[in-house]
Amino acid sequence: MYKIKEEYRRYLPHFQPTNELAYFVTTRLANSLPKSIIEQLHHEHDKSLIHINQLQLSTEKKSLLTDEQNRRYFGKFDQLLDSQATGHHWFKTPTIAQLAYDTFLHFHTKRYEMICFTIMSNHVHLLFWLNEDRALYGIMHSWKRYIANKANQLLDREGAFWARESYDRAVRNDEELKRIMHYILLNPVKAGIVNNWEDYPWTFVNEKYFTL
Repeated sequence: MYKIKEEYRRYLPHFQPTNELAYFVTTRLANSLPKSIIEQLHHEHDKSLIHINQLQLSTEKKSLLTDEQNRRYFGKFDQLLDSQATGHHWFKTPTIAQLAYDTFLHFHTKRYEMICFTIMSNHVHLLFWLNEDRALYGIMHSWKRYIANKANQLLDREGAFWARESYDRAVRNDEELKRIMHYILLNPVKAGIVNNWEDYPWTFVNEKYFTL
C-alpha cells in the first residue's frame, strides 16, 4: 500500500509522494485560462468536495467519490485548455516546444524513467516513474524553472512562464497506467490537431511501454 501525503495543495489535487511509483502530471502556461473561468471551476469543485464530505458514508466511499470528483474536475480543466483560443500558447513555437521536449528527457533513466508525455500549445501532460528517492515537487520545480528561464530568453520576455498550480496524480495500478497513457497520447487527436497520435511531433513514448 503506497503512503501518500497531501502537500503543496492549491486548488488541484497535488501530492507529495513518499514512495517510488508512477506519476501523472499536468502543468499549464501562465495566463492560459481566464481568471474568471478558473475561479468558477474552483468554486464548483470546492462545493462538490464539501458536499461529499458531508455525506453519511464510510471513509472508503467518500475517498472514492472524492477521487471521481477530482477526475471530473481535471477533465473539465483539460478540455478548456484544449479549446482555449486566447491566452499564452508558447509551445506553438517549435523552439520552445523542443526546449521542453529535451528538458523532460534530460535525466530520463537517471533521476526518473519517462513513460510518455505530450506537449500541447498551452499545457503539458507527463507520465513517469521516479527512479530514486526524490520528491516529486523537486523534479517539477527543476523542470519548470529551467524551461521558464530558457524560454523567456528565447521569447525575449520576462515574467511568469508557468501557472503556479498543477495536477499531480499517483498512479495506483497497471490499468490506470494504461488509461492515462492512452489519454496522454490521444490528447492531440482529441484536440483536432492530428488524426493519428504518431503524427504529433511533441509526443514522446517509451518503447518499453509501447504495447500497453
